[in-house]
Amino acid sequence: MASLVVQEDAKRTSYDLQDGQNVIGRHPNCRISIVQASVSGKHAIITGENGQFFLDDVGSRNGTFVNKQK
Repeated sequence: MASLVVQEDAKRTSYDLQDGQNVIGRHPNCRISIVQASVSGKHAIITGENGQFFLDDVGSRNGTFVNKQK
């Protein structure tokens, strides 16, 4: 199973990714809720298809980064 690991200072949180849409954002209804001012209400979506995962920014103000790369 694939997972997303979010590192915030000393805090590290792991989320299991599912097939379909895994919405990331500050809003509490997001599957992956990250409560940080720099994260939009609906920030990005990780879509799972047949064991492959694709990340799309959905118009966030600050952009989406993976391993510190936009």
